[in-house]
Amino acid sequence: MDKFGSHSRKHMPLRRMLQYLDMNDYRITSLGIPRDSSDAETKRWVTQQLKDGIKDIDELEEALTTTSKEIQALQKQLNVIEKDVVKSLSMTGGKMVGGIDMQGHSITNLPLSTTANEPVTKGWYAKKLARLGQKSHRQGK
Repeated sequence: MDKFGSHSRKHMPLRRMLQYLDMNDYRITSLGIPRDSSDAETKRWVTQQLKDGIKDIDELEEALTTTSKEIQALQKQLNVIEKDVVKSLSMTGGKMVGGIDMQGHSITNLPLSTTANEPVTKGWYAKKLARLGQKSHRQGK
């Protein structure tokens, strides 16, 4: 009998080993770390993989919870912005109804006025006023 408890082990044909291996209730020990999907694994290796998987799942759930809270906060901000947009003027035309409270801000980059009902800049007004002053000064002489 050999150290594995088998009388016929030394004489077992190789083709039989490839088909069937009866361990006679003996264990396989000292397995290396599996490299291929068909490699045998130790109970310790499988247990560690399960623990790591659970740890990874816990980390993913924690990240998901954090992300969900961030999304909820952004949704609240978006709701506030949407309410402000509803109150805003259209950027592509439309009709103005009511006044605009500029809250101390200026209107800039006005085009040159071509009709009497368009707004003008202070610079345009100052030039016209200066020309009127020059005309009246000349006429008064």
